[in-house]
Amino acid sequence: MQALAERLRVRHNTAVERVDRLALAGFLFRTRSRKDGRRVLVELRAKGRRMLEGLARKHLIELRRSGPELIRSLTKVAAATRRSAPKR
Repeated sequence: MQALAERLRVRHNTAVERVDRLALAGFLFRTRSRKDGRRVLVELRAKGRRMLEGLARKHLIELRRSGPELIRSLTKVAAATRRSAPKR
């Protein structure tokens, strides 16, 4: 669970709470490792996979829509930063 918490960039207890809620809602299930009973394995159920695929599609659509404007804005910020940086 610690590895998952690190990957999500949250505290261990936050990851445990989220996994518990998602398991209760039927999006994933958790089991103990057969090799090391201290380790918890988390696996998506079909319902969780469908939800993630839907979210990924929505995020891709949003990136395609807003991506060009984001690039223009970041380019302006980068240019302004270069102009205001002290000369060496």
